Amino acid sequence: MAKNKDQEEKKSVSTIKSANPQLKFNSVAAALFVIIAAAGLFAGITSNNPVIFIIALFVAALVAASVKIARQWEKAIILRLGKFKKLAGPGMFFVIPIVDSVSSWVDQRVVATSFNAEQTLTKDTVPVDVDAENNPVALHLRAMNILYEGLKEKGALVVVPSTAVETMGLGGVEKMNLIYLQAIGFGVFVMSAFALGTWLRRHPSKKAAEVTTRIMHFFLIFAVIIPMSAGFTDPGLNYYDELLGIPSLPFQTILLAVGVVMMLIGFGFFAISIVVLFDHGEGLLAFELTKKLAAKDIYERTRNPMSLGFYLMCIGMGLFAGSTFFTLWSLLAFIPAHVFFLKYFEESELEIRFGQSYVEYKKRVPFLIPNFRKPTS
Repeated sequence: MAKNKDQEEKKSVSTIKSANPQLKFNSVAAALFVIIAAAGLFAGITSNNPVIFIIALFVAALVAASVKIARQWEKAIILRLGKFKKLAGPGMFFVIPIVDSVSSWVDQRVVATSFNAEQTLTKDTVPVDVDAENNPVALHLRAMNILYEGLKEKGALVVVPSTAVETMGLGGVEKMNLIYLQAIGFGVFVMSAFALGTWLRRHPSKKAAEVTTRIMHFFLIFAVIIPMSAGFTDPGLNYYDELLGIPSLPFQTILLAVGVVMMLIGFGFFAISIVVLFDHGEGLLAFELTKKLAAKDIYERTRNPMSLGFYLMCIGMGLFAGSTFFTLWSLLAFIPAHVFFLKYFEESELEIRFGQSYVEYKKRVPFLIPNFRKPTS
């Protein structure tokens, strides 16, 4: 069978498939997850009981996994314990988590492509180009070639040749919402840090410091971390480069190795910080504020080892995925925004809660880059 050599036309056929049937960004499911998890976080913080938050996360994950949305041109194939159950969509529908699965999303859009000539073989196997203008043979050959490409890619197509319309692509706008969500989240986080930091300077009391710290931890998780994490699996970190039309990072083999090392080092800083805070500060992340100033072990080397670990993990993930967007976003947006939060808000609330002991500690220990020399008392 004759095959079209026009690579652009071939690409337009392959974009009809969904990248992963199980991983499609769903704004309704994401909103339900955030609402339930936020309620659990608030209940866990106010009661100093992280178990409530863990249970809320589990419930939020189940609820979010049960809600699916098929777009107007899609049908979802539902399997229950591996057996065909039904076709669902378009619109919102529900599945039973774990028991039900969406095996694939069938794209029913009409794809219009333009072409001028079509290549085929004569009876003597001599390649010839058939002019498309007012020629039904070229139309027939075009349909056969596109059908061949579609079947080879295991897709389903309805082909309507046209000389006026190029390939339809309707998925990019939806994915851009993730970038907008991240930008809005960073804006909310930075403005909250500035507003609450300013308010705390005018009302310097331990009670005010505790309340505003819990509020800022809430904004950090739900305005920054969750939106940043939303694109890890769907659409994937590399998709943002393609969506924005920017090249992925070069030297990917080298950067992959560097990214793995940075993630491991960052995770080490992060995990050790949690242990030291729990042992010496008698606190547990956002759920229970530290009752004592943690100035031992890793906190003798740097005042913010947990933040340093998280920065390294974010940069490492960007390098590991070869994502220019996520690497630059981490370096130019997340890290500067979080450093502003640490300098303008957190250091002020720690001075209010721990007084002169923290002021002396701040003079003795560097802000972020660890000092590996023997600590001085």
